[in-house]
Amino acid sequence: METPRLYLGNLSYDATEHDLEDLFKGVGSVRSVEIIYNRQTHRSKGYGFIEMLHVDEAKRAVEVLHDQPFMGRNLVVNGATNKPVNDDQLQGDNRAQKEAKAQAEEQPASDESTQDKPSTETPAPTAE
Repeated sequence: METPRLYLGNLSYDATEHDLEDLFKGVGSVRSVEIIYNRQTHRSKGYGFIEMLHVDEAKRAVEVLHDQPFMGRNLVVNGATNKPVNDDQLQGDNRAQKEAKAQAEEQPASDESTQDKPSTETPAPTAE
């Protein structure tokens, strides 16, 4: 474990950040607590993150609290990992940009061989 940030899983939907902070204070200093909520319902998704002050405190929290009962459920406490970042996220592409790019690629390209070339057709004779 290289960072003091921990993943917390199998949280009770009734657990608050204050509840988690109180629990983890027993093993070390807590820097921050975050429970993840559904954006539409504002209900807990049952997982979150906690950051301890030091890596050794985070390791101790995993040893002491992983699989321990808390508010009617056995906690999952693991070292947090960063989500892998894909190229689109690095370039800042969003859905609208991707859709516009896909539409542009689907449109047939104009025939470049006929552009900017003089006409080789002979003009039709005009009646005089």
